[in-house]
Amino acid sequence: MVKGLAFVAAVVLFLVVSGVGFVILQSQSCSADLNSSLKELRERVSYLDKNLDAADTGMQNIISSVKRHHQEAEQFYKANKCSEASQSIKAANDEDQHLSAYITKKLASDISERTSGSVGCASSDFIIESVSLDTTANVGRVTVRNRGGTDENVVSAKMFNKEGEESPSITIFPKKIPRGSLTALNFDIRNTVICESFSNAIVTTECATEIFDSKPDNC
Repeated sequence: MVKGLAFVAAVVLFLVVSGVGFVILQSQSCSADLNSSLKELRERVSYLDKNLDAADTGMQNIISSVKRHHQEAEQFYKANKCSEASQSIKAANDEDQHLSAYITKKLASDISERTSGSVGCASSDFIIESVSLDTTANVGRVTVRNRGGTDENVVSAKMFNKEGEESPSITIFPKKIPRGSLTALNFDIRNTVICESFSNAIVTTECATEIFDSKPDNC
């Protein structure tokens, strides 16, 4: 019996030295970061599945692409093909970003259509001058400047994180912005937006819609 075990050990040692036995003794393990990324993707896909019925055709096509890349990532991960799994996760996340951009543009388009019939917009001109996040007070601020020759009325303002979740507005609308003035629109960002998760802010007046999707000033 002892001689038999010694023989097996000798064979295994030979295989390790020759490189043939590497797979026998050591199974490659993907990194903890990759495992964490895959877990986050699973949760995101689960969320998208629950809201699929509310999606239009364009959104459904993007979601299908996210799910396809997710399935590929799961298969690669189970096969210990870590590099391929990482690439599939990145592809899924890229598609998810496309989804966020699609939703933002669609929302802006829908709002613009509802306000496009307004009159007296020839001298309208406003911009989102800055966005800041006060995470201590849990307040997000969107500062709007009226550069036009007439007063503006803000009829809607929204702030989103990268998951598409909206921060509740503290400011009550409609909100008048006299010509030549600055106005801050405030949002409750508790549990929704921090510097790393900020996606965009959208402000709509009776005449136009502006989107801010850059990094907030204080981040």
